[in-house]
Amino acid sequence: MALALTEGELKQLVDGFTAYVEQQRNHYFPSAVPLDLQQKGPLEPFFSPTLFDRVRMVELQHERLPGPPQSVRDILSRHMEVPEIAHMASFTMVDVVVFQETVTHRRLFHALVHAAQFALLGTRPYLELYIRAFARAGRYLAVSLEVQAFSMDAQFAEFPSNIFSVEDEIRLWAERGLYRQH
Repeated sequence: MALALTEGELKQLVDGFTAYVEQQRNHYFPSAVPLDLQQKGPLEPFFSPTLFDRVRMVELQHERLPGPPQSVRDILSRHMEVPEIAHMASFTMVDVVVFQETVTHRRLFHALVHAAQFALLGTRPYLELYIRAFARAGRYLAVSLEVQAFSMDAQFAEFPSNIFSVEDEIRLWAERGLYRQH
């Protein structure tokens, strides 16, 4: 179900989400910590050392992430029910992952796929692809960036010995234009 958003509204959403992601990333970065050896262990074959060097994480204990700016919620609420970031297990903001639920290897894998997508596609292009796909589909589970992350985390969970390069898969999807097709 495509949302009837104007090009101006799409631009406002991209601008608003970009500012929100950057603000939240900057807020949580000082308290974020590098991944430890136990967290990295089973994931290392799938990601580059460079990504592990960059990514930091925070485990929230008695708080939840705030939602996006009111201007973003206003645009979305005219077209649909706004998804609640506070209900997500984790949220990746470029190189900072904020966990709102227990960290598992599978959840961490999924979050790291998004961190790799941010790194390889760029923050604004990632967010623009995400928001435009969301507007076309009307639900986040149909967004190509999510489809890829869920597909990879499922493959990791089911066949952890079947090693593949997450970054190579992201590059392949980008080269083939697969992010724009969903």
